[in-house]
This record gives sequence, structure tokens and C-alpha cells, in this order.
Amino acid sequence: MPVRRILTTLALLTSLACGGASSPGGGTPPPTGGTPPPTGGTPPPTTTPPTTTPPGTKSGIAMPTELSALPPRSGGGLATAAFRALATRAIAPAGSDYAAAVGVKSVDERALAQFDIFNTIFRALADTHYADPGNVDAGPYLALVRWENPNDDSKAGKQLMPWTVDSRMEVDGSGAEVNAVDVWMADPSPDAAAGVEIAIAFRIHAAPTRRADGTYADYGVWTIAARSNEPSPLSFAASASRDASGASIVTVHQTEDGGQREVAGILQRAEGAGHGKVSFPDWSSCDSPDCLPTTAQAVYAYDAASVVLAKDGAAPVYKDRTRVVDLVGTYGLFDADTFEDVARTHVFGFGVEAALADGSRQYGYYGAWQGRHQLWTNGQQSMPAGVQVVRSDRDRSASAPVTYTTSRAYVGVLVKRTPVPSSLAEIRDVVLQGYESTQMTLTLTQAGWTYCRDPGPWIDGTPTCTARGDFSDFAGLVADPTGRRQVWIGGPSQPGSPPVSLTCDGQGNFRDQGTGAAYLPTVGTQLWVSVGGPVYVVSTAGGWIQKQVAQWLENAPLPLFDDAQDRSFLFQPGREYYLSDRGTNYIVKTADGAAFSVLIERQTAANPGNAPAFVPADTVFEQQWAGAGASTYRFVTDPASPSYLQLVYATVGTGDAASGAQVGDVVRSGQWGLVASTSSEQFNWEYPRPGEGWGVQQFLLDANGEYVILDEPIRFAPEKLTNVDGVTRTYALQYDGSWVSGLPDVWNDLRANGYQMTADIAGEAVVIPDGFEVADAVADPVTGVPRRYVFKALRTSEYLMPLEAPPPGLDGDLAAADALDLSQIPPFTDPAIGPRPDAALRYVEGKAVP
Repeated sequence: MPVRRILTTLALLTSLACGGASSPGGGTPPPTGGTPPPTGGTPPPTTTPPTTTPPGTKSGIAMPTELSALPPRSGGGLATAAFRALATRAIAPAGSDYAAAVGVKSVDERALAQFDIFNTIFRALADTHYADPGNVDAGPYLALVRWENPNDDSKAGKQLMPWTVDSRMEVDGSGAEVNAVDVWMADPSPDAAAGVEIAIAFRIHAAPTRRADGTYADYGVWTIAARSNEPSPLSFAASASRDASGASIVTVHQTEDGGQREVAGILQRAEGAGHGKVSFPDWSSCDSPDCLPTTAQAVYAYDAASVVLAKDGAAPVYKDRTRVVDLVGTYGLFDADTFEDVARTHVFGFGVEAALADGSRQYGYYGAWQGRHQLWTNGQQSMPAGVQVVRSDRDRSASAPVTYTTSRAYVGVLVKRTPVPSSLAEIRDVVLQGYESTQMTLTLTQAGWTYCRDPGPWIDGTPTCTARGDFSDFAGLVADPTGRRQVWIGGPSQPGSPPVSLTCDGQGNFRDQGTGAAYLPTVGTQLWVSVGGPVYVVSTAGGWIQKQVAQWLENAPLPLFDDAQDRSFLFQPGREYYLSDRGTNYIVKTADGAAFSVLIERQTAANPGNAPAFVPADTVFEQQWAGAGASTYRFVTDPASPSYLQLVYATVGTGDAASGAQVGDVVRSGQWGLVASTSSEQFNWEYPRPGEGWGVQQFLLDANGEYVILDEPIRFAPEKLTNVDGVTRTYALQYDGSWVSGLPDVWNDLRANGYQMTADIAGEAVVIPDGFEVADAVADPVTGVPRRYVFKALRTSEYLMPLEAPPPGLDGDLAAADALDLSQIPPFTDPAIGPRPDAALRYVEGKAVP
């Protein structure tokens, strides 16, 4: 079996190339190997056979929970003061879930991403509870651990990996105790050959020094050695030690394919100063999985105020260590009275595994993102229908396993939109994205052009319209060349010509799209216009303006705008506009163009558990701004119907009929702002376009064929939070087990900018401070009072702001880093821990199985 396939499956380290470039296969090598520290460190002594300490009476030695090449700032980033001013400073009792939950913070610097694999390893190791007294010297046991892409905070970036663990206390040659932890890590990929696994040996000599805020002064003393059992094995070696000053020295050495691909790195780290060097395969130079990448080298150095980084002799990049931005990838939520983790009483998801026909096993996660049920398996969404899976957070050694069967994938999701109050002041100067879908006729009169929006049947010689008036927005009739915003203009024939399709120059001049000839309308000429696509608007002190797109950016949430082309944006009276701010959705409406109502939207997705009550059976949906003769729809809630959980046509309008739609057909395009005939509620129909993964649900079925429905996200009453720029706004938040929706999605902005922080991106950041108290959106059915909860950040990434000029303290001096000799890193030593023993399941994602 090719080594590269195993590495892709197991390591999930997608940032080996400097700056975050991914390997063609989407991953890179996992942990393997052990090595003493380089010159300047104190090598740990060798171990001797284990002592006879009675099991269950002694704790193991702690390992770090994170490793960051650059020390994170103790006390937090730029936003901390503003955020924490809002927090409730409740004191959690010792031993509570809140007190036991320790947050992890590391600096996210993609140029040094090679060291991020440690964070994946440490999180997985922590899930095993190897140092708990009940597990030390008590024999091997099985744990399903979180194996996460270190730079991916989505559920799709997580796999559940089976680790067989044996934790022992031994005594080295000097009489000091060593925590020896042996791990057998199975390969869970569907195409893995039987018996392929990674053997890992941890030898922990001294615990790290941790500060009160959770950051580390040093990383302790330990080694890691690992090796695959393939004919052409991968190997991994890592170590941590302390030098004479107490600073940490960390090394990593990894090889695969007989040494053709190699990573080697050294970092020397203290709070006030440090430096390092790393060489690695530069996958950005490859265009196929079989490519042999070139080797790149990065060096860095830092002092208390700044850091300098350089790759392959290129011009150095400087960043400010005193101006940092914190972003939280994972939160914990706890009861405000008991400080108990809500995961004890809510089931937001759980791990599953399946035995495949080829004898291998597939591991996945059943969860509900914003209430939309999905299966993630090996980093992919959905599984085939009819596959039997075993719930992996139940103890199968004591009873029969809990099994389910996968349902078919349901393409399309009906979403109920629930508004909560907001205000125009809270979205002032915020660029919001809407979607324009306009049909109208333009008529030339003696005084100029007039418009009729959504023209309908003629009554007494005049067409019906949802709105009419003078027209001057010719700039809005210009299509962009990428096709993201489409404009169609049809005109009647001129003398000697058939009907024509037209283009507009933005000034009121039209041309024949086919010939390019000028089109010269006369008084009474009527044009038919259809406009569709994204539109960007901003509420300013002078009123609403529409931004003109200057350049579309790939994988970016917003395009570049030409501010000189700003123009007024007029809201159609009585029509609701659905506008989004990258994670927060607003409903804006005006009756007179002067006063505006603004609501924040909260969403609930239909599923088999709530479908009977989601909408009454006789409900008919229509577009709120649809004209006469438009299509209407209904939602199928009969489980026996082949169209179960689908939106289908109740009546077919002229436009859909021209496309071949018939009554009863599934609606295969997204529909936004649907109005229900049986209530004042509004709905969206989310339907994926080709290549998209959202808008699809999949469920598990129990032995009786009943759907397994997870708990809905916990929805909170609107709360005010302050961003980095000091702007306070109201947010409608909800929590689904780790992810908090309702906050601006800054992660997408970072991805689009190569994970380099800017002032604009930092200004969008909103973090919920530790101890921040929120209330449930609905009252408890027993007490009649809403439950209250507190948040705690569990996984925080710190981003450094760039410097425009070299700082006076460093001035590009990388001499110490350049002088590090990577060839002096000791070679890999085979862990030789023997064959994997049989063991019973004890932990899943760090939680003891029932």
C-alpha cells in the first residue's frame, strides 16, 4: 500500500508548505519516532524495566496540551479587554466541569505550520487519560480519540481514531520516574490493508510548566517515537528538553518513502526570545499526488516585541507580538448554576464506525450543524444508504453494541426563519450581502423612463405591478463579466429587425447584444428586464448605498468595491430584504423609505422528528414578492411518500413550466423568503448547486427503523458583544456542542487572505469571553424561567498583526536561526513496542463510556 495514502489519511497536516499550501493528497505525515534533544539540551536518561507499583495508586506525568513555535501572549489579544468587560465573573467551584475544562491557546503562524502536528498529537493523547491513576500500570485499554487537522476548526476536519493505550510508570538509570505510554494507532481509512497501524512510544520525564492563564512557560521533557508497519515505513521522532536557562528546545524529524521526503526542525523557545529552523517538502511545487516535492527551508527569530520570518532566502516578513488577535475555534458551554457541561444532558452528536465489505473499518461522526443532521466520515460528508454503523461512545465489552443503519441522503432542507429584534444602528456602515431577483418592464415616456416591477395581468388597459415609478438606476442594468450577477434586457424589434437582447452602458444607452449596434428607443418603447445575483448594500448616515463590484475574489466572502461608483439603494416599500453579514442574517423592511425595521434571523431545520409539526399539512408556500401566476409549493411530511422531506410544486408558474417543471416535482433550486399560507412565518428552501455539500441531510435509523434525532442547538436570547474595533452589536447565538453560530465568520476571511491578519479582518472579530452569561431563548417548561449558561473558550488561535517596517530589536537578524544545524538532530529509533494487545473500550473523545 502506498505510504502517501496512509499519511494522507492519518496525519491530516495540510500545511507542510510554507504559508499553508496543501499537499496534493490533502495531508502529510503523522507522528512517528523519538529523538533526544540537539546540542544545548539535556537528554533524558534511558529507562529500565517497570517497577511493581500497585495499579490505580499513582498518577502519570503530564504532557503539554498544545505547542506553539511562538509563545502566545499571556493575558490575551487586542480584543480581550473589550470582550472581558462583558463577562460575568462567576467563580466556578473546584471539581466542576467548568473548572476542569482547560482552554488551549497557540499562535497560528502558517509559515511555521510544521510544528502544528504536535497539537493534533497532544489533543489525541489527552483524550486517553493516560495519566489518570486508574489507567497507570493497569494494563492496555482502547480509546477513540479526536484526530484533528490542526488548521481546520470544522467538524469535517475531525476523525475518531482508535488508540490502544498502555500507560506505565518506570524508573530510569538515575532513579527518576518516567511515564512510558505505548500507543497502537489503527488506520481507519476505507481502503486500508488489514493490519496497517502506527506504533507510538511516548516517554515523559518531566511535566511542562504551565501558567495560571493556561499558557506554557516551557514544554517539559519527553520523547515521541513512532513507526508504521508497512514495507516502506514512515518514521517520526520528536523531543522536548530544557536548556540551562530553562528555555524549551523542541525537535521534530520525520521521513517517508525511504527518506525521499523529510521534515526536520528545531525550535528554541522562551517567552522573551527564541528562534528556530525547519526544512520540509514544499508541496506547492507539485501538481500531482505522485510528485516528489522540492525541499524548502524556513527560519525565524523573535524577541518580546516582534518576530521575523523568512523562507528560502526570500525577503523577511515582520510581525508584531504586542498586537495580536484572538479567535476561538471551539467553545464549551456550562450551566450557570451548577457549572456542569451541557454535554452531560444534551446529545449534539456522537462517533460511529462501520465494518466495510473489504474487512476495513470506517469511522465517522453523526452531528447536527445548526440543526441540519449530517454524517462526516474520514473528512467527507455522508455515507451510502443502508450501511450498518456502531455507536462508538458506548461500552461494547459489557453489552451488545448499539447499532444503527444509515438513511438515504435527503437533498434539500426546509428552514424556518424566526426573527428577533435588532436595530438599524447595529448595522450602520456594515457591508451586507443580499440577493437580487427582479423582473420589471421599462417604458420610455416624454418625461423619461418609468418602471413596473413584477408586471402582472392588465386591468382596464394598465398592467398590474408590485411597484411602479420613475426609473434612473441604469448602473444596476450592467452585468458583471464573471456571470455572478446576471442581467437580461429584451426589446421590441426596430424597423426591419426581430426582437433583440440588449446591453446597457450604465448611462441609459442600449446596444444590440448580437450586433453591437446602437438601439434607439422611441416614446412608448417597452423593455423587459430580469436581474439576478448578489448585491451589496450599506446603511450610512446619509442613507442606504449600493456598492459597485470592482473585482471578484476567489474564495473570499466579499469582493473589492469601487467606492467612486457608490449609488443610492432604494428599498421597495413593504418588501422584506434578506441581508447577511458572514454568519449573521438580518431581515430589513421599510414602509416609507425613511424608517426601517431590522430583525436578526434564527433558523430551524426540518427533520423527521419535527416534520409533522413543522408546518401544517395544508400549507402552501409562495415567494413573498411573487407576482400573479408565479409557482407555489408545498412540503411533503408523509414518510411513505418518495418525496418525503422535499419541497415540491403545488402549482407551476409560467417561468417554471417553460423549464419543464410539473406539479409534484421536487423544487431543485434554492428558494429564499418563502411565505406560508397558514401563518406569518417565513422559510428558506436550501438546495445545493452542483459540487456543493450544504443543503443535504442524512440520518441514522435504529433497529425499529425510527430516525435518531439529535438535540436541537441551544438558542439564546439576543446578547450584545463588542468587537475589536469597540463596536457593540446584538447577536442571536446558538450552540451545537462546540460551534457557536450567529457570529461573523472571520475564518473565511483569513483563508481568503492566506491566514494573514489585517486590520479589517481583526475589526470583524467577535469572541465570547470566558464566564460570559447567556439565557435560553425559551423558558424552562418546569420552572417557567429560562435556563442560564456560561461560555468558556477551549481552543483559541492567536494571530499576529503585520509590521510595515523592520522592528529596531530584530532588524532581520536571523543569524542564530541560520546557525542551527538540522543534520545534528539524532536519527529515528524504532519504538519496538510489540504487537497490539486486545483491549476494551474505555474512552470516546475523552469521555468515559457508560
